[in-house]
Amino acid sequence: MKVGDLVYNVWGNLLRFGTIIKKTTLDDSGWAYFQVNWYDDSKYEKAVNWRKNLWSDAPEKKINYRADEIKQIDPDRIQSVINKFKSDV
Repeated sequence: MKVGDLVYNVWGNLLRFGTIIKKTTLDDSGWAYFQVNWYDDSKYEKAVNWRKNLWSDAPEKKINYRADEIKQIDPDRIQSVINKFKSDV
């Protein structure tokens, strides 16, 4: 994966989509980490804030995602699937 790629992440039952904006290596394990600009992510933001209000030690909003926490997707394929879905409805 590289900067500019469209990716997704599943957080609980929430499917999130975004674009990679930065790639780094944060530790000696060799894992690549990515920062992502998430789209239409208000449900995630609300859920993180809700958890933080319930438990003071709840994790903060995640900034860096390890390579196995996000998956690259092809925007053309996603558009094709959506178009086929809309034509069937």
